[in-house]
Amino acid sequence: MKSGVVKAMIPETAKLKIEEQSREELITLIYELAKEISELKAEIVRLKQPPTTSQNSSQPPSRDFKSSTEKKRKRSKKKGAKPGHEKQERQLVGNPNKVIEVYADHCENCQHNLLDQVPVQVTRRQITELPEIKPVVIETRQYEVICPSCGKLQRGKLPEGLESGRYFGPRLEAVVTDLHHEHHVGFKRLLKICEEIFGLTLSAGGAVSIVERAGKAAQAEAEALGEEFAKAK
Repeated sequence: MKSGVVKAMIPETAKLKIEEQSREELITLIYELAKEISELKAEIVRLKQPPTTSQNSSQPPSRDFKSSTEKKRKRSKKKGAKPGHEKQERQLVGNPNKVIEVYADHCENCQHNLLDQVPVQVTRRQITELPEIKPVVIETRQYEVICPSCGKLQRGKLPEGLESGRYFGPRLEAVVTDLHHEHHVGFKRLLKICEEIFGLTLSAGGAVSIVERAGKAAQAEAEALGEEFAKAK
C-alpha cells in the first residue's frame, strides 16, 4: 500500500452542486467549512484532556467520578454502630440555658391530686436547640448641637459597625460573606437562605454590596499586612 495523501471521495451529485455555485457562494461555503473544522479540532483537544477532578481543578471531591465497584462497596457497608461497640450518649451539661419542670399533677387512673406529693424520682433529659432566629433592626439617632464656645456644629459619634452609609450590621455582613466565599453559595441561594432561615428579605443588590464591601475591607487589610512585611525585611 502506497503512502500519501488520502483524497476524499466526493459524490457526483455534490460535485455538480459545487460547480453550480457562484464565486461568492463558494467563498461563504469555505468559511463555513473552516469554522466547522476549527470547532471539531477544539472538540478533539477537549476529549483528549483528562477528566476534571478535585485533584486538577476547583471541583469538590463529591463530584468526582465514582466507579461502579466503589459504589457497590459503599452500598454494602452497613450503617450504624458495629456489634460490640459501646453506646455513646451525649453528656448532660451542668448549667442548661432553660429548665422546664414537669410535675405529675393528677393520677391518670383515679384523678387524685398529686401536686402535694413528694417526687420519688426526677429524670433529667436535655435537648440542644437553636434559638429563634430573626433579624434585629437597630436605629441610631445622631444628635447635632451648636458649640456655645466656638459656634461649630457638632454631631454625636456613631458606634463602630453602625456608621453612616451602612444598611447591614457587621455580623449579618460576616455571615453573608462567609456563605458566599467560603461555602460557595450563589446569590440566588443566598437570598433564599436569608429569607427561610434568618427571616430576612435581602435583595440581590444588597447581597452584592455586602460582598463588595467585605472585599474592599479585605483588600485594605492585605495591603496593610504587605506594608508591614516589607518593613520587616
